Amino acid sequence: MRLLASGSGLALFFCAGVAAANPDISGYSGKDYNGVKDVCTTSCHAKGVTPVPTLTITAPTTIKAGATGEVSIKITGTRKATVLNAALTTGSVATAGQNTIIPFAEAEPSEVASGKAIAGATATYKFSFVPPNKNGNITLHVTGMSTNLDDSTGGDAIKSETRTITVTDATPEPPDAGSGASSSSSSTGGTSSSSGTTSKPADGGVSADDGVVIDRTRTPASEADGCDVTRGGFDGGAAFLALAVAAVLASARRRK
Repeated sequence: MRLLASGSGLALFFCAGVAAANPDISGYSGKDYNGVKDVCTTSCHAKGVTPVPTLTITAPTTIKAGATGEVSIKITGTRKATVLNAALTTGSVATAGQNTIIPFAEAEPSEVASGKAIAGATATYKFSFVPPNKNGNITLHVTGMSTNLDDSTGGDAIKSETRTITVTDATPEPPDAGSGASSSSSSTGGTSSSSGTTSKPADGGVSADDGVVIDRTRTPASEADGCDVTRGGFDGGAAFLALAVAAVLASARRRK
């Protein structure tokens, strides 16, 4: 028994072999957990025990993202029982089927196990899975045990294999909010611009389209003059001249 820290917390994995009446192996499929790729022969069981069981693995070679794939694994051994441990690349979600359980459904939903030894030299294990929503290859890791159920770790034979499954047609992730095209606008001295189109309001009855250059930088009359002349409005000098002309005309009429 060992304690292994997984990416989503602490998970307890067993390679019980034949130490109990219903041995089980979990966390020993050969999948990489935190840089460690364990199988039962790396921790509990002796290497080189023969004959090793035969693994007949039926799994899709390609699958569309979001689709459900079916996996069937037949372990053909020479001893009293068989035990299975399998795991898919993280991000996959497995569902239990014939002779299988999902031992760590929350922490490692990609992990599949038999849960107990299945009596008989040969047994078939089935489960389904949904791959991660990402194009590319994922790996199915499978470890099968042929056990003699003699309450020891000796005499049990182990076989491990992998299969590569290609995921296609993944759905693109939606863009982040605010990452789309944005419009820009600016305003300088009464001239506004939005999305590259310029619009200038009329000034003193003359529009920019008339070809007249409107000076928008001229400083208005100072407050010391007692005036508040708006740019583009009626000019004060012209008003004074008009009043003077009117006075001259009035004086001429009086002389007549």
